[in-house]
Amino acid sequence: MREYHLSAFELSRVLRLAQKELREILRDRRTIVTLVAMPVLLYPVMSVVFMQFTLASKATTQAGHGFNVGVLSADEARVLQHRFAIGQQALRNRTEEEPGLHKKLLDASLEPVIVDVPRQSASPEQRMEGLEILKLWLNDQKIDLIVEIPDLKPGESKDLSRGPPADHLLPCRIYVLANNPIGLNALRTIETALAAANTADLTERLNLPGTPHHILMLSPRPVLLDQSGSDGFISLSALVPLILILMTITGAVYPAIDLTAGERERGTLEILVAAPVPRFELLTAKYLSVLTVAILTALVNLLCMTITLAWSGLATTLFGSEGISLQLLIQVLALLLLFAAFFSAVLLCLTSFARSFKEAQAYLIPLMLASLAPGVMAMLPGLRLDGVLTVLPLVNIVLMARDLFEGGIEAGPATVVVVTTLMYALAALALAARVFGAESVLYSEQSSWADLLRRPAVPRPFLPISSALWCLALMVPIQFTVFALLRSFGKNLSPGMNIVIGIGVNLLLFGALPAVFAYLGRLDLTEALGLQLPTPAAVIAGILLGVSLWPLQLRLMAESGLDASMHDRLGQVVSSVRDMYASVGNLVFAMVIVPAILEEIFFRGLLWSALRSQGGPLTTIGVSALLFGATHVILGGALGLERLVPSTVLGLILGAICWRSGSLWPSLVQHVLHNSMLLMVSLNEPDRQEIPWEWIAFGCCGLTAAVVLLWKWGKPQEQLTPSNA
Repeated sequence: MREYHLSAFELSRVLRLAQKELREILRDRRTIVTLVAMPVLLYPVMSVVFMQFTLASKATTQAGHGFNVGVLSADEARVLQHRFAIGQQALRNRTEEEPGLHKKLLDASLEPVIVDVPRQSASPEQRMEGLEILKLWLNDQKIDLIVEIPDLKPGESKDLSRGPPADHLLPCRIYVLANNPIGLNALRTIETALAAANTADLTERLNLPGTPHHILMLSPRPVLLDQSGSDGFISLSALVPLILILMTITGAVYPAIDLTAGERERGTLEILVAAPVPRFELLTAKYLSVLTVAILTALVNLLCMTITLAWSGLATTLFGSEGISLQLLIQVLALLLLFAAFFSAVLLCLTSFARSFKEAQAYLIPLMLASLAPGVMAMLPGLRLDGVLTVLPLVNIVLMARDLFEGGIEAGPATVVVVTTLMYALAALALAARVFGAESVLYSEQSSWADLLRRPAVPRPFLPISSALWCLALMVPIQFTVFALLRSFGKNLSPGMNIVIGIGVNLLLFGALPAVFAYLGRLDLTEALGLQLPTPAAVIAGILLGVSLWPLQLRLMAESGLDASMHDRLGQVVSSVRDMYASVGNLVFAMVIVPAILEEIFFRGLLWSALRSQGGPLTTIGVSALLFGATHVILGGALGLERLVPSTVLGLILGAICWRSGSLWPSLVQHVLHNSMLLMVSLNEPDRQEIPWEWIAFGCCGLTAAVVLLWKWGKPQEQLTPSNA
């Protein structure tokens, strides 16, 4: 066997190195300024700006101008304008007695925008259609609010001085978008004017002789449209996540540069690398140091922001009457920790390539500027956290933070954001480790990013972890994006064409892309993929598990459902599969067999050998199973989050088979049979809600027999060590 000098990863040594690096970072005054001084000074200034902006907005919206009011008929417009004019006149009379009272209301005017639904002949359905048209105009900002007087009778608007009895007020529904300041101001204006008109009429009727016995009066009843208005206006609360994220980036930038390019420029990095410590441990210690500073920055900024918003009173202005709750702060902090983990890895990746402090700054300035774009995108109206945006780096974090501030997010998109961001962080850290160990970069020789693509001189039995993680970080988001586009634009395609395209995407991403990485790594495929022939007992064990494990998998999936709609979504998936089978026949089996083969080649092949080169059986099996389960969460479609536990458990079983058999073949056979059996059950037992005990017993017997076969006649895989690698 070829010699590969590996060293065991020692966590205690990494923590000691990280403590040393962190102590040096925190002694630097520039770090203290970024960590403490900037937040303390920044947020009070920002609160003043926000308050001035809010006051300016209020002044603008409260200034006298015409409000565009949507109404269903000319009769309702005539009644509304008449009562509004009476209210304004009453306010003018009060203003003469109390100078300065309601002056801005006196110059306001109502400009009716009429759909023109004739009251004499309009049916309830026609009125509803007209109201829906007005709501569309409201969302498009063509009107400021909608006024509906549903109980107005035909002809009542002709003589506006007479009408129903005064003790019978006509309800006047006013629809307004909750996040439209102009509409809210128009609502306050109309409410004040109508209240003044009603008060004046009642006063006249009670105190003066000769007044009419019947007066037409309106009783405003506001209806706030929260959901329909969410796409129409920019909320200032979307700016807060951007500020927090940018401040977290700022806190991590200087330590990342100083611990890599700074040490290289000072000439101390060569001495550090010459120490008898693996380079990956050195980089891990630096990563932990940068991450700690980023987390401290996030904590200080979140604390300063909370105190400032509470002190200035802006919390209720930006986030509603409840302000900022403790639960919201914990959620935002968790999201900032996730972002800090991702961006710290990205910063170390870039700064590890730089040969000087100035070069590192040249790399990071465009990165900082590019980080502003996602924040601006999050403030755009109508942009939602779904589809492709859930896997788009940095954009998904900002959108998720915005949704947290604006009322919460769904579990499915949130899980995809968390999983993909962690994948990106692992990939960036792995690439940073590879760049950090490049001799040309270390000793300031001329090099380029193409050095990372240079093939080794001799074949290797495993792929570097950095390459394996980068391959996974590219495969999963791209496949998620392609499948999301297919679900959106492939509705007009036939089921057979959808299956063919899906198989082609799987072959391209889970087949061709790993093949490129295997070629660049000059792999010995027999060793790297575990293609050695297994014992017959291991093959039989794989077959037994493949045909008997599915009842236990179904039971586990049923138990891991996170909400009551899980069975409905599972039924929709089964119904879709049955429709495909009715259209294309047995071709539907390729939809589950091809992905099973490709997934085994990667997860129990390339990724497996990469993990085995650095860890023992528990690490290899556990990490590969977690990544296997996380991948199925992202690509799970309608059954995303519910697949986490069952897929991870399946990954553990497949990994155990691969380790005990010393070969890829038994796990590949099991995976193919397992998927095929699940598909057959879905086709033949589509409406079954409960899993019979006979199925469960059959699964337990098959699992027991397979364990016995592997334990007694398996051929355990040897761990790669410096002596046998």
